[in-house]
Amino acid sequence: GYVFGRASFATFFNQLRDSRGLVHGDDFAVLSDDDGLQEMNKLLSSKYTVKWLATLGPDATDDREALFLNRVLRYCPADGQGDERLEIEPDARHAQRIIADLGLTSAKSVDTPAVKRTAAEVEVTRREPVLAQSAQTLFRSNTMRGAYLSIDRPDLGDAVKGLATAMKTPKESDMQRLRRFGRYLVGAPNLMRVFEKQKLPRGIEMYGDSDWAGELLSRKSTSGLVCMHGRHLITAKSNLQSVTSLSSCEAEFYAAVKALAHALFIRSVLVDWGYDGSEVALYTDSSSAKCFIERRGLGKNRHIQTKWLWIQERLAAEGFRLAKVNTKK
Repeated sequence: GYVFGRASFATFFNQLRDSRGLVHGDDFAVLSDDDGLQEMNKLLSSKYTVKWLATLGPDATDDREALFLNRVLRYCPADGQGDERLEIEPDARHAQRIIADLGLTSAKSVDTPAVKRTAAEVEVTRREPVLAQSAQTLFRSNTMRGAYLSIDRPDLGDAVKGLATAMKTPKESDMQRLRRFGRYLVGAPNLMRVFEKQKLPRGIEMYGDSDWAGELLSRKSTSGLVCMHGRHLITAKSNLQSVTSLSSCEAEFYAAVKALAHALFIRSVLVDWGYDGSEVALYTDSSSAKCFIERRGLGKNRHIQTKWLWIQERLAAEGFRLAKVNTKK
């Protein structure tokens, strides 16, 4: 029968039927052949009132499009635009709502969702008064809509991270940054992720990078990570680091630790779905961070908490492969 995943109870796998799936609240998605789908429907119907929404697939009787968790999933056979593939689009209503709330329906679009601020601009923002209560509500609600969009849109992640740092006490300069974010959505209201059919990859490729002390007010660094499974983009994230790094090596090290933790979770989910033997490769463009991971202990970086050093133990146990990648790549 079906077995819940160990990494996440939201996943399940039936080895006999070669069926796998996930659940979010009362929404189920199952990957299987027709017999496996019917068996799952029978199982759920025996306990709940079930509504079968769609069956994506290549057969003539299958659906080509479905809605799951407010995302559009679309199956596309091989055509002039590419190989057989699955396309995923986020809920476009969030972008439309942001544009409308900010009064940007007729505004001119911009090419990027954010620009890096200078120290002088940060100082001006620091001296500004806090927005009125109604404007604060407008800022916070639309920033969170952007955060929800960024889950499926890697192009928005870093901009949303910057806006989120001003959630507590937003000011006029922060509102102008939000308006720029909205103007970007005017020109790019949607982004479709494409997953073309491919052979099962040998493993996961995880890229970790950092922007040392890039947040000019707190001087904290940013961790960026990208997870690839063959040609498929699984995750792209941008987060402010929780600790202040004293060097670029330290910032790159924290980014690598975060990236590896996420990669190991993805591998665990794949194992729960019956895909054993997935390798993990971690890539960094920092030679110093790579050397620090390859050594044992703190060395001269005595201020780093030892809880971060599990990555050294995992590498020594050959739990993943570490490699340097060119910065431009």
